[in-house]
Amino acid sequence: MKNDNPFLMVDKTGNYKSFDFSPWGGIDGFLEMSKNSNQNGSAYKRLVPDLLRAVDMTATAVATLPFDICDEEDNVIDSSVDWENIVGGMEYPQRLIYLLASSLCGGSAYMIPTVTPKLIFDLQYVAPFTITPWIDRNGLQYFDRVSEQGVTQRLAKDELIYFWLPDSDVEIGPALSHPLSAAMSAASLSLNMSNSLIKISERGFIPPTIMGVDGMTLPGEKERVEKWWNSFLRGAFSQIAKIVNAQKVTITQVGAGMEQLKGTYVELKREASEDIAKAFGIPAAVFMSDKAFATEYNPLIRQWYSNSIFTTIYHTIEETISYQLLKQFGYTFYFRPETLDAFQADENERGQSVSVLTNALNTNPKIAMWVMEHVLGYDLDEEAETEFEALVTEQEEAAKEAADQEQANTEAAMEKPMMTQPAAK
Repeated sequence: MKNDNPFLMVDKTGNYKSFDFSPWGGIDGFLEMSKNSNQNGSAYKRLVPDLLRAVDMTATAVATLPFDICDEEDNVIDSSVDWENIVGGMEYPQRLIYLLASSLCGGSAYMIPTVTPKLIFDLQYVAPFTITPWIDRNGLQYFDRVSEQGVTQRLAKDELIYFWLPDSDVEIGPALSHPLSAAMSAASLSLNMSNSLIKISERGFIPPTIMGVDGMTLPGEKERVEKWWNSFLRGAFSQIAKIVNAQKVTITQVGAGMEQLKGTYVELKREASEDIAKAFGIPAAVFMSDKAFATEYNPLIRQWYSNSIFTTIYHTIEETISYQLLKQFGYTFYFRPETLDAFQADENERGQSVSVLTNALNTNPKIAMWVMEHVLGYDLDEEAETEFEALVTEQEEAAKEAADQEQANTEAAMEKPMMTQPAAK
């Protein structure tokens, strides 16, 4: 029997007997190559400091967001401000949220809950690369978990809480597009540059060279000279100089040395760092904090917390905890980013602006209205404009009534006969 599948091994009778892992260098190589992008991103995270910093900044920011747990009437029953662990299972909620947010940077996160009808006993964080969701045309069926020790466990859908970032290219399952995947190219560039410097440093910061020797024909002589030259560059010899026949030996540099690389390296490293920050939605001035002015910091934080993948991550945690865990107890989980100082500063500025605008409207409403429409660009709808005109009319009538009353009082005072002064004795 002909074997049409190069990855399956057949016996002498032509029957399939096993899978051929040799193209991957054996079973270990196959398992390594089969790991999902989340695991590959984790590998880069351990090797590229900027990538680790981006994940840590994102997870720390989410973990430090204030949050409340509310009942069905929206009454707060527990709060991060004064945490009492009333619903159970989250003795250290910030630590758990940090781990979930870190994992969601790779598109998915998981917890194994231990619950009763009235109480949550425990929420066990699970590393994403140990979980494989089984999905067919009927939807999600179950999860297989393989621990790092090789122990396999099958979990039903309701035995695992799964956090999946939304992805327009995925109907059911973990996101394929996520911050770690978006940052991979920049992280790879950064890692390759660092590895190149390590290699150059091992040669004493001497770039690769070609050694030309005039008149050499014997292979043994060529190998002897190559061995001496490599040993000399790597510091295997104690001497720091060597006299050679300049007419016989020509040294030619191949590639760039440190003199050529120093400017390019710094620029490429900066661009790689900014690209990693961009993949996580972190403003570059915040990610590279030495570039941020104090007056710009709060606006940048508001931008980061309001218009980036950061919001998607914390909303995913918020919604999943609410609907997969707390809903059965009648509770809902809410993050409260609007209570942070960065947002409060914005509210204070808005309050001051409203106060100034209100004073201007009270002083001269028609001029203030003209400024609002033609300078500030406010566009009032028909109903609001009608209400505003009614207020202006009411204010003008009140002002006219007050002026008329003041004039009447003045005229009455002038018509009142002056009291006759008594004659002097």
